Amino acid sequence: MRTSSRLAFVAALAAAFAVSAAAHAQDDERFPLVVDRSMAGVELTMTKDQVRSLLGSPTESRRADDPFGRVQRWYFKGPKAHYYFRRGADDEPVVTAMFTRRGFVRGPSNAGVGTPESALRGRIDGLTCETFTATGFRRRSCYTGSFAPGQVVTAFGMRSDRVGSILVGFVID
Repeated sequence: MRTSSRLAFVAALAAAFAVSAAAHAQDDERFPLVVDRSMAGVELTMTKDQVRSLLGSPTESRRADDPFGRVQRWYFKGPKAHYYFRRGADDEPVVTAMFTRRGFVRGPSNAGVGTPESALRGRIDGLTCETFTATGFRRRSCYTGSFAPGQVVTAFGMRSDRVGSILVGFVID
């Protein structure tokens, strides 16, 4: 191989590795969780326009009615999170809840999906852990705040003694 061909080959190989490394870094990218406030930079009460300017257009959008009224869910593949919009005080849809089951969203001391309950207790201030039981239903959860209407909570749904999901949102009922 001539020197110029070798240099072109090495440059092409380096570029391929750079693209591969960038794609891998994007797959491993972490998004911040601020307890009782935000997930992946999206804060409670942000408008759709504010969320779109931060994360771009949602991968998926669905509307539904639940016992508390109309809700719209936006899903983003970047942070692999769901954002729920309800009408705010000025009748404009705002973020009232955020949810993820993915390990890309990480909170204080790297707490997130997959974190053992024992470690979570040491990383999140003001955490309460308890088991909720209803007819045929048993669920363990660790949470901050209180479940009083209008309050904000961050709930860590536990699965086999590890965080399985994270929800940040307003208590509606």
